[in-house]
Amino acid sequence: MSPRALVAEPSASVSSALRRYLEAGRFEVRQAATFDEALATFRAFTPDVVFTSATRALDGEALCESTKALSPSCPVVVVYAPEEADPEGRAAGAGADGCLVGPLKRGTVVSTARAMLRIREMRLTVDRLEAELQKRQGEGTADFANAEPGSVDLEFFRKYLMLEMRRSRRYRYPVALLTVSVDNLTERLGGGDEGLRQTVLGEVLVLLTRAVRDIDLVVPFAENRYLVFLPNTSRDGALAVASRMQARVGQVTSLAGLTGSVGVAAIEPAATGAQVNVAGLLKESAEALKRAQGAGGNRVEAPRPTSRRDRIVLG
Repeated sequence: MSPRALVAEPSASVSSALRRYLEAGRFEVRQAATFDEALATFRAFTPDVVFTSATRALDGEALCESTKALSPSCPVVVVYAPEEADPEGRAAGAGADGCLVGPLKRGTVVSTARAMLRIREMRLTVDRLEAELQKRQGEGTADFANAEPGSVDLEFFRKYLMLEMRRSRRYRYPVALLTVSVDNLTERLGGGDEGLRQTVLGEVLVLLTRAVRDIDLVVPFAENRYLVFLPNTSRDGALAVASRMQARVGQVTSLAGLTGSVGVAAIEPAATGAQVNVAGLLKESAEALKRAQGAGGNRVEAPRPTSRRDRIVLG
């Protein structure tokens, strides 16, 4: 069954182009030219992703808010004109999962649509895990042994980071990456009980995901770790989120008394002029986590802020 896309666009030429691009990517497409028509089509068609323009003729940001109220897991991409000064900020303010700035290219539209599908899959997985958590709360623990939280596609996560890094360079907005680790989980488990390990990791995934915005992304990683990507987030904002992540690990009920450590990496192009590639951001976050663990764990670590005189370009 082909994934479904709704294109809400008043311009016939732009709408037709988006439809061609998405159909070339094997999406089933429905079109709407007005707000009311788009909302009615959304209810009847139940799309997997929505593309909508922010224009005077059709308020795509308001449509995003309305569709999110009906189906929070459905990703929305808002399309802006080239002259828009702050597309990322406006899209984030409306609760959108992404934005595109014209002129549009087929490869960009299709890759964005596919990325949105992966985000939707991740959200549905977390919703399922959270439902299981609520179901098991009365029993004192949550059984996530069959949840397989480590099955998330890390290659997709890497590509998503690369896309957001390009946007960061273009629009000069900040981005941050956290590496979160459950301290000494192997030792706490005594080296065994893989079922309990998966239970704990599944519960941590739920707790971390529910502590961030819809536009943020939490992905299970290796060695009891999680990567948390925060677009449009400054260093100070990332540190605040990191403290929240650390506290959430301590709220796990399936294995009481856990603690968490968090490594923070952030880039603020507008403030410092710094640039960093995906590999550099991952390395910086991992090194900060290593310092946190080396200091005994249960803490947040981040590099010192970079000034313009200390500007570093990696890659």
